[in-house]
Amino acid sequence: MKVSVITVCRNAVESIAQTIRSVQSQDFPDVEHIIVDGASTDGTMDIINQYGFEAGCRIISEPDQGIYDAMNKGIGLASGDVIGFLNADDVYAHEGVLTRVATIMSERDLDLCFADLRFMQGERVVRHYSSSRFRPERLRFGWMPAHPTTYVRKEFFERIGGFSLNYKIAADYEWMVR
Repeated sequence: MKVSVITVCRNAVESIAQTIRSVQSQDFPDVEHIIVDGASTDGTMDIINQYGFEAGCRIISEPDQGIYDAMNKGIGLASGDVIGFLNADDVYAHEGVLTRVATIMSERDLDLCFADLRFMQGERVVRHYSSSRFRPERLRFGWMPAHPTTYVRKEFFERIGGFSLNYKIAADYEWMVR
């Protein structure tokens, strides 16, 4: 199983190196890292060029129509069996995250899996988003699994499509409902 990790960013010079290193540190052997930059103007591409090319990342930098357009571009480039998003400013909790995702998805033959999310300020957890209470009927109330912890089989994206550009801030929710 191959896992494609898509990082979308724009003007993320302060955090993009940490995100790239977090993907590089994963112990899962078959990871494709795709970085979709929305034509940054702050030096982000200098950092991506420094760290990303060394790591073998697939990189695209061009204007886009927002985060969901960038995510769709990444999905279109992905060659993995499973796709997940690790956005600029995000890092994995530990080196075995992708191994755990791939193992769970393979052993249970899942189309989608998700996990908890911790919002950190330095070393301090400032919010814990628990996905364990998720039930599909909770979508009616606007509650969904944390999108940065959601991993989906590529064929699932091919069946239901990518993110709708009709939603500026809720296309991930609309996609989940769909």
